[in-house]
Amino acid sequence: MVSTKKAIRYHEAGHVVMARAVGIKVISVSAKDRGCVFKANFTLAEMLCIGDIRWNTRACDNILDMIAVLLSGAQAHRLLAGISFAEAIEAGGISDYHESLKLTGPLTENCRSPGWEFAKANAKMTLQARWDQVEALAQWLRTHDFLTGREVERILAKVDK
Repeated sequence: MVSTKKAIRYHEAGHVVMARAVGIKVISVSAKDRGCVFKANFTLAEMLCIGDIRWNTRACDNILDMIAVLLSGAQAHRLLAGISFAEAIEAGGISDYHESLKLTGPLTENCRSPGWEFAKANAKMTLQARWDQVEALAQWLRTHDFLTGREVERILAKVDK
């Protein structure tokens, strides 16, 4: 059984690693307040193509990326604890799960893609491939409740060497 504090650290580290993998800048991460702050390289309007009659591939990719980032916290918890995705959602990923479902409607109506399940699988595969990054961040969050984006980059630069 994994402690709640440890699960939170890995959950938040999972969000950070996935966000970086899809090119979203991390502003900060907190294990105490259970949250990450990101600066996406696109606006919500661009992501949903508001004001544009036709959807394009980039808009669909942006939505899939955001869904993967939202689901990556639960995927990190799942990989850490050896539990099911549903158990990880119930243990602390329910708000992320609901946010991901909000993005699924426009995605399935306008994009030719496997959608939510694809993003969920992408989050899991990305975290498995970058598990050393997840662990490094989770370890830092053990002694530092809050990390800036600059600190995250410094920590992960050491892992990437």
